[in-house]
Amino acid sequence: MLGNPATGAFVSLAQATLMDVDPTQRARNMARWTLAGSFGYVGGPVLLVVAVYVGVGWRGAIAALAVAALPLTLVALQFPSPQRETAPPLGRAVREALAAVRRREVLRLLVTLEAADLLLDVFHGFLALYLVDAAGQSPSTAALGVGVWTGAGLVGDWLLLPVLRRTSGARVIRMTALLSLAAYPAFLLVPGLAPKLVPAARRTARLWGWRTSPS
Repeated sequence: MLGNPATGAFVSLAQATLMDVDPTQRARNMARWTLAGSFGYVGGPVLLVVAVYVGVGWRGAIAALAVAALPLTLVALQFPSPQRETAPPLGRAVREALAAVRRREVLRLLVTLEAADLLLDVFHGFLALYLVDAAGQSPSTAALGVGVWTGAGLVGDWLLLPVLRRTSGARVIRMTALLSLAAYPAFLLVPGLAPKLVPAARRTARLWGWRTSPS
C-alpha cells in the first residue's frame, strides 16, 4: 500500500511533468526516461542478489532504496512546475474524452500503446515461464533469457538518444513496430534456446517502451 503510489501513480505524474516542462525536447526526454527505467530493470535484480548475498535480504534492499529516495525527493521539490490550467467540469471532461476516443488518430495510438505493453511488460512477465514450461529449459537458463532481454533493452534505450537526433520518434515507432511483428512469431517458432535469444534481443532497437498517453 505504501509502495504502490511510488511505483504507479507517481511514475505517471512524474513522467507527465517531465514532458510538460520542455515540450520542444519531449521525444528525447521520453527516451531518457525509458533509459532510466532500463537501468532499473537491469540493476534491480543485481541489487537484490547482492542484498541476499550479504544477508540483509529483500527487506534490506527496499529499506536502502527508501533512504536513497529521500534526498531525491528534496531535489524534486526544486523542479520547475508547468503552467497550471483550470480543469474543466467533470461532465465536460467525460464528454471530451469519449469524443477523443472516436478519433482515428487516438484509436491508432491506443492500439500502439496496448501492443507495446503486450510485447514489453507482458512478454517480460511470461518469458521465464515460457522458457521453462514450453521450451523445456532449466530455471537458470530461463534467467539467462530474461537477462538477455533486459540487457538488450538497456543497450537499445541508450542507442535511441543519438538516433532521435537524426529522425523523428514517429518514424522509429513505425520501424520498431514492424521489427516486433516479425520477431515475436520468430521467437515462438524457432527451435532451440540460442535462436530464440536472437529475436528476444530485438529490444536493442525498440522504442515501444515509451509510456506515452494517446494525447
